[in-house]
Amino acid sequence: GTSEGTVRNRVDRLRADGVIERFTVATRTGNVRAMIEVGVDVNVDTDGLTDRLVGWEPVNFVWQVSGDADIVLVVDMADTAALNALITRLRDRTEVVSTETRLILDEWLEPAEHS
Repeated sequence: GTSEGTVRNRVDRLRADGVIERFTVATRTGNVRAMIEVGVDVNVDTDGLTDRLVGWEPVNFVWQVSGDADIVLVVDMADTAALNALITRLRDRTEVVSTETRLILDEWLEPAEHS
């Protein structure tokens, strides 16, 4: 097998080269998962808003997208009341002009490759 030090050095190099951006653990929580599409005002600094939304605790992913929405959040909430509270928090922001929420009913993950 490969030594722990060799693996660590390879991972460090991949991180430095930008190949690996982050490490995460994917779990199935049984919570309410949703995609929230966010429309923002035309004069909004979308990068700045995206940076702020990344720091919100229940947010797993933040994407800037093309189309009717400008930003999409993927969230994992304890229940629908918590989801509704987060949507209200978003709508209370002056930059946000619209939201549309889609519940994630099921998910299929790409199987891990075995070597």
